Order: sequence, then C-alpha cells, then structure tokens
Amino acid sequence: MRNIFLKISIYLLIINYESKAFSDPEYIPPDPFLITGDNFDTTKAEEIANKLSQLQDKNKEIRAKILALQDILVSKFKDRIELKVNIISEQKKELPQFGIIELNATLNNISIINYNKPILFEKNMNLPIFYGPLPVGKYEFKVHAIVGQQSNNWPYVLPQGKWILDKDVIVNGTLNNPIQKINIILKADPSSGVPKFETTQDLSEEKME
Repeated sequence: MRNIFLKISIYLLIINYESKAFSDPEYIPPDPFLITGDNFDTTKAEEIANKLSQLQDKNKEIRAKILALQDILVSKFKDRIELKVNIISEQKKELPQFGIIELNATLNNISIINYNKPILFEKNMNLPIFYGPLPVGKYEFKVHAIVGQQSNNWPYVLPQGKWILDKDVIVNGTLNNPIQKINIILKADPSSGVPKFETTQDLSEEKME
C-alpha cells in the first residue's frame, strides 16, 4: 500500500512539473513608449499603421539630411577620387537569386557611405550601386548574398542547394588612380558549379577635373 501511494505521488509530481514546464505563457507585447518614445493608442490597427508611416517619413527625412551632409563633407576635400561600383549577375536562367548589398566607407571614423539594400540577381543584371566622389584614401566594402534562397536551385549545374557568399573589396584611392571602377560578378565555378563572387577592378590614371 505504501509503495502504491509513493508511485501515485511521484506520478502526480511529474504531471504537475510537465504542466508548468510546457504551459504556454500569455504573450505580453512590449510597451510602445519603450520603442517609439511616445504614447499612442495600440488597440487599433489604424493608429499603429499611422504611427509606422510617421516614423518611416521621419527616417526618410533624416536619411536625406545625412546624404546632404556627406556630400558637403566630401566637397571640403580638395584631393578626391571617383568610385564606381557595379553588381553583375551572369546567371542564364530566370530563377530568382536574392542577396543583400552592403557598401560602407569611413573617414576619420565618420561614415562617408552607408549603403545597404536587398536586391534580386536577375538574368544578365548590371546594377550600379554607387557612383560618386570620395576623398583620397583607403576604403573597404562588403557584398553579402544568399544564392538559391527561394527555389533551392542553382541555375547552372549540380550540385543544387543554398550558399552564402561574402566578398570584401579594398579600394586604395590615390591621385595617381583617381578613377576606379569595381565590378562584382556573380557566377558559377566552372568545375563544381557552386556559385561564387569574382571582382574586376579597373584603375584609371586620368586626371579628374
């Protein structure tokens, strides 16, 4: 009898523990004030949508001011280079390949370029992502792409799958090479068929006006 009582007690203890361990807690959304810095009605979807639209408009306004100040900052430097960056896709089939393009450049810890945009690597794509002047100096930018994300298929040859590609490009801009053109090419490795990035860098010794 004692053993039976002990077994029942252990069984009830296990059931009680599992109910506590696996019970779904009630979701409590975060306080909107902690996110937006002000109070507004979050009980109506329309109010949330309006607030979201306001924040997006404010972000566009701030972004425009940042770009304008960056242009003014670059214009203060007498010695400048011209940088052109293109993304090229050599895929030959109409299968979507998604990626994220990142282009960053800093000067004295101040961001001169801050470009981040999702793109679709379309057939025979040639997309200019940056074209403009920069102060003479050394710059590094990064391209990040996820290939085969939607169809789980690479349009060239086997093997099929999904790959993550990263490419870092260094630009050392001097007055001897004031015009630099960078092409980042998405293509398949001829032996394995695995997608990869290749870069070409054209340096010009032309004198900028």
